[in-house]
Amino acid sequence: MIRHIVLIRHRPDLPASDVAVIEAMFRGLQERLEGFLAYHGGPDVNFEGLDRGYRHGHVLDFADQAARMRYHDDLGHKLLGAHLVAAADGGIDGLLVVDLELPGG
Repeated sequence: MIRHIVLIRHRPDLPASDVAVIEAMFRGLQERLEGFLAYHGGPDVNFEGLDRGYRHGHVLDFADQAARMRYHDDLGHKLLGAHLVAAADGGIDGLLVVDLELPGG
């Protein structure tokens, strides 16, 4: 299984409605793409102060690398990516993306 983690530093002026649109776009891709197993997203609730401004996260689980690539190559993902860059403080510099290969997947 591949766990895809997207952290974002939102622009200070970003309306909450834009965050809702981004989350809906993630859910729409999950509903449509084979092997996109789970989506979870929301604001950071960590109390340690180590967020470095990344105050919102999205966690996506894919059955395997092939499913991850279907997501990556999908036009809906490209549109979502444009929304994320526009929502991030500093554009692409306000995003952090990590993929982890989890055991058993």
